[in-house]
Amino acid sequence: MSKKYFIQLGIVVRIPMAFNRFCDDNKHTLIEGRPNNYSDLNEDEQKICLTYYIQNKEKKTLAQFHPSGKYECFDTNFQLIFDKIVEDLHFAAYKANEAQDMLYKRMTEEFERNLKEKSDKCSKFSL
Repeated sequence: MSKKYFIQLGIVVRIPMAFNRFCDDNKHTLIEGRPNNYSDLNEDEQKICLTYYIQNKEKKTLAQFHPSGKYECFDTNFQLIFDKIVEDLHFAAYKANEAQDMLYKRMTEEFERNLKEKSDKCSKFSL
């Protein structure tokens, strides 16, 4: 899995959380949209291909959010809430990126330790 995948996964998980945090359930609804080819995608692709739409009670789409970082606001009256959600999603992407960097660093350090141990064992033998 790529770093980009895990960042997108972090965003897709955060979208409903941000909705719950900033939107009023009595005024807004979060709709999960799937592409037409959803069933053709593998399990990992399915997790990050969703698009979320926020609608008002009249079913007018106010905004959309995609894990790739594409966010759009369609209603100026919703802009303030939209900006708060986007800020929250940017923070989630930042934290996911940071977590991946830490994971790669730990994996590299562990690989180097194992390599050194094997190298040390090999150097003890002589012909």
